[in-house]
Amino acid sequence: MMNKKMIVVIMICFLSTFGWVQAKPWVSPIEKKYSVQYPALFAKYIKAKDLMNLNRGIHGDLVTVKKLLDEILNERLDFSPAYREYARLYFAAGHIGSLNFKGNTLSNAEAAILEAIRLEPSYADAYVLLGHLYTLKKDYLKAEEALKTAMNMGTRLSWLPLNYAHLLKRQGRIKETLPYYMAVIDSNTENKLAFSTALSETAEYYKNTENYEEADYWYNRLIKFWPSAAHYTEYSEFLLFFEGNVDKSIRIGEKAQTGLKYQYGRLILACAYYTKWSLISDPARKKESVRYTNRAYELFPYLDQIINQLSKHSITNDAALQLYRSRKKFIRKTTGTNS
Repeated sequence: MMNKKMIVVIMICFLSTFGWVQAKPWVSPIEKKYSVQYPALFAKYIKAKDLMNLNRGIHGDLVTVKKLLDEILNERLDFSPAYREYARLYFAAGHIGSLNFKGNTLSNAEAAILEAIRLEPSYADAYVLLGHLYTLKKDYLKAEEALKTAMNMGTRLSWLPLNYAHLLKRQGRIKETLPYYMAVIDSNTENKLAFSTALSETAEYYKNTENYEEADYWYNRLIKFWPSAAHYTEYSEFLLFFEGNVDKSIRIGEKAQTGLKYQYGRLILACAYYTKWSLISDPARKKESVRYTNRAYELFPYLDQIINQLSKHSITNDAALQLYRSRKKFIRKTTGTNS
């Protein structure tokens, strides 16, 4: 078996040789075959796939995806790409945060991907997803094998370098990941989710290597490319916990508070408001400080979670201590009592 360094070299050579991902969306030979053989079913498949590519945990969209895939499989039980997409649906529906999943999510996804491969053994894009699955299961040898298989089959799917970078990251090899993100960014791929993931991961790479100026640049590119609640929250979190720019963190975080309630975004913004409150010591600014705590409570009323989040970062640890010491002041609000 090749050692890890040799596989990384092969992957990087592969990326540079092919210019890597195409600007136009990649369509695998397997999917092309199904589009010709079953055009009506393939149209449903593409609709389901597009919904998954743009989904940010919206339950209604996931229900629609399931309905479309079920319709396909009820008519053609051997429609291989539908099983691959079903695995992505399992990931989305079972994700509970921080790459943790409910119950049998990963085993169900694995069964779906393996069925797609059983029906189409040369389905390279299914191997790309299988590699991601094994990374999530921390079976890194199988993950590497699956991704290498996909590479050898010739896929130009944007997720191959991204999933390989994720494998490296989970193994603690963060400094080796940047070329994979840049390969996707430099391609200008039309795959919106893959491109935004590459931007986000590049920003996180620079954040983790403490190059905050470069991280700030990439977070700005991310929110310019896709100004979503999740992306605004990523940037707001960076500004608060790494740059200590509380005012800008609040401004950016408020932009995430449109449309659907994004709970993690509300938590981070509440942390920013409580941090702002903790910085006010002048009694003449009491009304201002009350305004900040009221907004924080409106966003996220669970003080214990906020204190826990603030205490994770040295830059906001003082705010966590102040909030902990002052928590009785907010007890009426958080318990809902009228006394």
